[in-house]
Parts: sequence; structure tokens; C-alpha cells
Amino acid sequence: MLWVEIGRHLILLGADLECSPDSKTGWLAILDHSTVIAGRKDKATLVKVAHHGAENAHEPRAWNEIISTEPFAILTPFSRGNVFLPTVNDRTRIKGLTPSAFITAAPGRHRHTWRNKVVRDVLQEATRSIRNVHSGWGHVRLRRTIEDQADNWRTELFGDAVPLDDVA
Repeated sequence: MLWVEIGRHLILLGADLECSPDSKTGWLAILDHSTVIAGRKDKATLVKVAHHGAENAHEPRAWNEIISTEPFAILTPFSRGNVFLPTVNDRTRIKGLTPSAFITAAPGRHRHTWRNKVVRDVLQEATRSIRNVHSGWGHVRLRRTIEDQADNWRTELFGDAVPLDDVA
């Protein structure tokens, strides 16, 4: 986890931080022992949701104690084999925490649309499998000025990035 403070603006980058029953590791270690966030009245208005939004990285105390109500939230998808994150339940949970959530690409497989059938046929004969390298990539950019007293982040989406509300 990385806590960023720029002027009066606070940003929480959750990285791959997970929950743990051991209070000396994971979210509980930070919430119970961090001198940086202890006793703060200000809360993060921008959060990069930890561990692709997975349930095992969701710590309600973090959302109550160090993240503002209705923050801007960003997350990235994960896919390996038949495992896709965030799940439908994860997306529902995150959307319940903020109306301003964005994902760099929808989770799941991204099929390539072939424009040239001859190229497709030759490649399919010559290879065992074909996967898109850059399909499902996006970029979320949130900006604001240091002097801005309101919690107004300007949002720009690139590539396959979309509001989390747009993901089925």
C-alpha cells in the first residue's frame, strides 16, 4: 500500500494488499499500527482498489477509516485460465461503495476480430493457439489541481477503460 499526500489531497494505492486474520500483516497491520494514517481526520478521495477488487483484499475498516465516502476508485482486471477478477460480486460491492469507480478493462476473455480472413486462416493453420497481446488494455487518468478545494477529479478514459457501471 502507498499513501500519497499532495497538498491537502490524499490518495491510497492499495497494490496487492490482502486481508489477514493476523493483525501483524495485511490491512490490519496498516490500520492498527501505521503512524502515517493514525488519528487522521482527512481521508483519501482517490483509491486504487487493492488486489483487482477481490474479496480477500476488501477490508471494511479501510473504507470506513481512511477512505472518504464516495471516493474515486480505480481497479485493474485479472485473468488467468478461468479466473477473472473482479467477479460480479466484487463489482457489485465496489459500486456500492462509490458511484465513481473505473476499471482499466472489463474482466474476461477478449476475442480478436479478424479483418483479413486470409491472414486468420494462415495463422490458424500455422499455430496451436492465437491470443491477443494488447486487447483488454486501458488507462484511467484522474487529474486535479493542488489548489482545488473541492474533491473534483477530472476523469479521462483511454483504450478499453470504462466506468465500472458499464461492466455487466
